[in-house]
Amino acid sequence: MCWSLSTISASQRTWPAVHVLDRWHEELASGLGGSRHQAEEDLAWFRSQSEREACWTCGLGQHHGPAETAAPVDVIPGMGEDWIWWPRGIPTGRRVAIVSSRVQTSRPTLVPTFIGRSNWFKALRLACEQCRIAHDVAMVSEGTTTEAYVRRYAQHIGLKTIRLSAPSSAGASVSLIRWLRHIRQVTARVESVSEYCGYLLPKKLSSVASSQERLAASDRAPPWADAIVVAASDQVRVLSLRPNGNLVRLLQERLMCPACPPGSVWLALGPSLVPYELAEPLVRRGAVGWFFFGGGSADSTDSSPTEEDKDEQSGGFLSTKRDITRIGFPLAELDAHSDESAVLIHCTRSGRGPWPDETKEQHLDRQLMQPSSHDSSAGATLVRILRQRRILATSRTIRGGLSVVSFTAATVSQLAQLHTFRPHRGHWDFEPYAIAIRRDWLVARGTRPVIYADDARWSTLQPQWRPYFQLSTTRGKQGRQLVDWTVEQEWRHWGDLALDELSPADAWVIVPTLAEARVVAAVSPWPVRTLT
Repeated sequence: MCWSLSTISASQRTWPAVHVLDRWHEELASGLGGSRHQAEEDLAWFRSQSEREACWTCGLGQHHGPAETAAPVDVIPGMGEDWIWWPRGIPTGRRVAIVSSRVQTSRPTLVPTFIGRSNWFKALRLACEQCRIAHDVAMVSEGTTTEAYVRRYAQHIGLKTIRLSAPSSAGASVSLIRWLRHIRQVTARVESVSEYCGYLLPKKLSSVASSQERLAASDRAPPWADAIVVAASDQVRVLSLRPNGNLVRLLQERLMCPACPPGSVWLALGPSLVPYELAEPLVRRGAVGWFFFGGGSADSTDSSPTEEDKDEQSGGFLSTKRDITRIGFPLAELDAHSDESAVLIHCTRSGRGPWPDETKEQHLDRQLMQPSSHDSSAGATLVRILRQRRILATSRTIRGGLSVVSFTAATVSQLAQLHTFRPHRGHWDFEPYAIAIRRDWLVARGTRPVIYADDARWSTLQPQWRPYFQLSTTRGKQGRQLVDWTVEQEWRHWGDLALDELSPADAWVIVPTLAEARVVAAVSPWPVRTLT
């Protein structure tokens, strides 16, 4: 069912339209909404949207696909009782969910095989293209594996999408006035004319338990974001599965639902996609094997490697025909009398988001269009520095949002002791990929030792010294562990550091193994040394 707020009178007492207005007045009278003027502006916007295309639905509203592919909403208990606000209305068309298990990440090296990642992105692009050709609507849910990629690629090809958004557990008890304000703000930021968003009313504002609440109360509940797209779509395209994952269980439940017609679940079969051992039991229950060979269409039978695949299989970093001449002796064989304190070391780390010189959109485009460049491991970061002859500054974890390049004065032999995982940041520090540069060369270009101090010292520092400030100690997650940052012996360079003038005599590159040294030596103007 679907109603416009402007068509419902107060005398009808219809949920949720009148309930929303009553709740809004109650909160405003009690002072929960903050500024009265702002709250009234938000409500005026809400009313104006309702007089146009915006509407409420109980559940996901009317499906517009073929009758035999109506979505089996009973997969989620209470799904049909959720109230959803659609600022731009609901698009017509069959709803196709494009889903995938989380991509498991292992510790990468500089000599990996990228063909699996390439196939995953090719399958995603193909699924989107087929939706566009069939005039379908791609459905995603906020926080799922495929959300950002499907939304971005849909913008490029003009594919209509539905994005469902539910309040987080922390935001489930927010006031209605704050929720309306949030909806107004996020609606203003939507840039794609082909995207339609559905926002679930927070459960604390609803008169019935939401499907999210019911799932949370059930045993072994799958994540709501994954569950809703599997349950609410007319067809599901599955890019990858992993054993014992939530997605496998959700697909099993969907296929066992009487309202789910055979053939409404498609499984992408191919290298690093849906394994045959996981696909077989799902196919027996009515799923369809979507044979994917990595080509440009689902009907392609040519499974030979493409030029892109060959480049990815070689690591995407170098031509194997190039001579390797720059590999030096292992660091373990350094002269015992050599002065390691004469250098500062910049260790690279793996990253999940954009490079420092990338926007979020550029990052997504690079992954979608150039899968071989998707690797953002510590080793790949080092290779990027060597190719660009530049270390890009970053403001992540730096107070005041100042962008710096960090070094350590620790010796090579001390790096292993500093190697540690930072749970609150989701990455390892001091991985065995680095570039060591003569200290006097760096000092001449403005590199300075960090000022380790407390909060009181920060407030007294002149602006030119703030890029070098670092708290001496901080508490870890939930304050359980005291982290001593002084052991890092950090130095910083304010802004990007250009390496064009850095001679081979003033630096060397560090990698763990000889195999990786061969890869790095092909692009490095400086000697490459291994830890073993």
